[in-house]
Amino acid sequence: MNEYLREAKREALPYLDGRTLTKYGYERDSQRERVYDAEDVLVDRGKLFLTVGEIEDYLANVIDSTWFKNRFPWIVYADVRDGRGRSSACGYRTDVGIAVLKFPRWSRWELFILHELSHAITKIRPHSGHGRWFCSVYLALIRRFMGHVVYADLRQAFQRQGVHWHRHRARQVPHKEMTE
Repeated sequence: MNEYLREAKREALPYLDGRTLTKYGYERDSQRERVYDAEDVLVDRGKLFLTVGEIEDYLANVIDSTWFKNRFPWIVYADVRDGRGRSSACGYRTDVGIAVLKFPRWSRWELFILHELSHAITKIRPHSGHGRWFCSVYLALIRRFMGHVVYADLRQAFQRQGVHWHRHRARQVPHKEMTE
C-alpha cells in the first residue's frame, strides 16, 4: 500500500491510530487463536442443535429476552443459514439490525452459536474480530444463556490463554455515525 493510501486510510479510520493494520487495512486480530484455543476445552458443553430451525428458535428466545434487548437493541432478528459449502461458522450484522449467522453441521453447538452472535453484536463498531469488546459480549452471553459454571470455565480458559476482555459490563453504545 503506498504512503498516500495509508495516510488516507488513517484519516478515515482515526480509531486505528497507532494500531497494527494488515496489508488490507484491517486491524490485526491478535486474539483469534487464543480465543479458539480457550473454546476447545468447552466444545461439548451446552446443547447440540441438529437443524437450522432449532437454532432459529433458540436465537429467537435469546434476542427476544429483556436482558438482550436492554444491552444490544441494534440486533432485532437472526437470519440463520445452514453454512453449506463453508468450512467454518460465521456471523455478521446487516445495516438494518439482522444478525446473519451461518453454521456448518459440525459447528451447531450452543457455545459456537453464542460466539457467532457475539460477532454480529460487535460488528456495529470497528474492532478486531476477537478483541476485548467481542470477548466481553461473548462472556456475558455465555453467563446469561449457558450458566455460571460454563461462564467461569470459559473465563478461566481465557485467562490461561492470555485472552483480554473488558472487565466491566459488556454493553456499549454504538458510534453516532452507525445509528444515523
